[in-house]
Amino acid sequence: MTLLDEEAGNANRFELIGNKDITQQDNKSLKTIAKAKAQTILYKTLTQEIKETLQAKKDNPEDPRNYIHAGKLYSCQGKQQKAITILREGLGLISDSQHYSMMQQEMDIVKIRLKRKIDFIAKCPFEIIHHIVNQLNPRQDTALECLTVSPIWHQKLINQVHLWKRIEISDGSWRQNLHQGLSDVSNLVEDLSIGLSKGTTRRRMMSLKTYSFKNLKSLTIWGDYYPSGSQMLGETIRTYLPYVGNTLTKLILNASSSTDISLEWLLMMCPKLTYICLEVDKFADNPQGVKVPETMSLTTIELSCKNPAPVSMLMPLFHCSPHLRYLGLQCFTDIDVLSVLGDLCPELAEIRLYEKYRYSNEKISWNSRYQREIAEVVEPKGALRCLEIEYIQSAIPLKFRLEKSCDTLQAISLKMNCMNEHVISDWQPFSSFTMNNLTCLNICNGCPTFYQHLPEILPCLLALENIRLQTAYSPTYRNQRLDDTTRDNVFEAIGKVTTLTTLNLDSFSLQGDGFENMLAMMEQTSHVKNDNGGLECLKINYSHGFKGSALRHIATIKSLKNLFIWDWGAQQIEVADVIDFVRLAKDGLPLLQRLFLDNMQMTVEAAEGIMDWNMENLETLRLGRRMEYFKNRNVIKKMLNRHFDNVAVEIE
Repeated sequence: MTLLDEEAGNANRFELIGNKDITQQDNKSLKTIAKAKAQTILYKTLTQEIKETLQAKKDNPEDPRNYIHAGKLYSCQGKQQKAITILREGLGLISDSQHYSMMQQEMDIVKIRLKRKIDFIAKCPFEIIHHIVNQLNPRQDTALECLTVSPIWHQKLINQVHLWKRIEISDGSWRQNLHQGLSDVSNLVEDLSIGLSKGTTRRRMMSLKTYSFKNLKSLTIWGDYYPSGSQMLGETIRTYLPYVGNTLTKLILNASSSTDISLEWLLMMCPKLTYICLEVDKFADNPQGVKVPETMSLTTIELSCKNPAPVSMLMPLFHCSPHLRYLGLQCFTDIDVLSVLGDLCPELAEIRLYEKYRYSNEKISWNSRYQREIAEVVEPKGALRCLEIEYIQSAIPLKFRLEKSCDTLQAISLKMNCMNEHVISDWQPFSSFTMNNLTCLNICNGCPTFYQHLPEILPCLLALENIRLQTAYSPTYRNQRLDDTTRDNVFEAIGKVTTLTTLNLDSFSLQGDGFENMLAMMEQTSHVKNDNGGLECLKINYSHGFKGSALRHIATIKSLKNLFIWDWGAQQIEVADVIDFVRLAKDGLPLLQRLFLDNMQMTVEAAEGIMDWNMENLETLRLGRRMEYFKNRNVIKKMLNRHFDNVAVEIE
């Protein structure tokens, strides 16, 4: 019984008592309650009404009204097939001609409804259609297919101008029935992407001629190419690019197997370009330099080639690009690019220079803050945002740019060539200015003079959060190993960086006392800051000289959340060291979320110690394939998996 029923019942009982003193207001209240009660009884859902009608039909199968009523209810629900089924059942049982005629009439109405197709797009207001089309992916063929559904869909969708600004022509979308749709929207397209594959190059590139892309601003051509088809690709581009070249401001061409594409020709065909990104096997240009249209003013240049090309080829391009904001070059050799660049392109915000061709998976992965498009809006103009330079010879050519970058420079990645002679003065520009927002520093194969000067550089990086020191061992680098004093000074300087949250040591020697002294400093920092700062992520990958005593220091850095250790030499980490680490980590690493250990000795006793951990934040526990288990691998794996319910335990 509802509260309303209870109140109505109380009112009725009150009347039966015969109380004569009920006021006029009380009478009105009782009438209101009775009326509300009646309304609650009358209202039913279709489902409730159908259920009652079916029950009535079951109780009295000879009553034709139940079949007719159930058929109407199902039809109102949109369930025409169910309505037809129940009406057929009634027609087979009812012999009364009057009701039979009524039932047949209802059957005809339902069949008409079943055949009628309702186009909801035709009835939807503009706002609903706008919301629907926003769910379509412009990089897929769904939107173009919708244009071909019906004239009404075509009319409604063609007015959604924003939907046609970006279109992709690729394997999934190039079908004959989409021809008409693309013909109708090509004049609205501003960003076109063409995916090429073997056997489709000419047909898809022909679309630049077939359709009227008169407002096209950005063109991307990408795909998988075969050496045998590289000549066809070059010929096809030279044939069809001129049809859209005059309107283009952005061109991205991924033709990694092509040897006959000319940078100079592309610039001449697309004189309004501000953004050019090319990847070829070899440029078909004059090594002495390319000719650049006088009206051209590029803001983004990214050029990659597998076969080395001379930097001198680009000199005219630098001279004609005073507003250049992003420069990315791969495999341009002979001369130091920074020296050639000099004070040209004074508005540069991002410089990425690779001496050798690098595939996409070999490049350093920056987060979303370091996308090339963002470089175009860095202020003030001429202030650097990101530096990524391979085989840097000296930082002196960067001095005037660094001076403008105190508040904008966010990341530096340097790979050095130790074959060349360097002096400390080559790196002094990095310590000449205070960088207020630089958070990432990555050094690969750093030369001795750079590391000698690094303790002077680090105090100038006030916001430094991420340091990676990497050694890519090679015959040329073995003769450039650091002495213990230099290495100890580097670790001492790192230990003093109070803003540091991530330290990655990749094949970087840990010999000497400096590394453990640094860990002791970090331990003290984490205790002072409690949960409000300190080192959060430590990665040690095949770093020679890692000792068990260092493992014990790490176990007490309370701020650590992620710990990854790939030990260089297992002989330096004893069973007792691992057990001590596990014991100390129980209380010493309360914030730990991810732990990865490899090339160490894991015993049942150590595993039992891990099971004593009460770490609420622990998410992943991973033991690498080079761990030594003393023939107890399966036992340890079973122990840890049974104990940790909410932790991903991975034993390789």
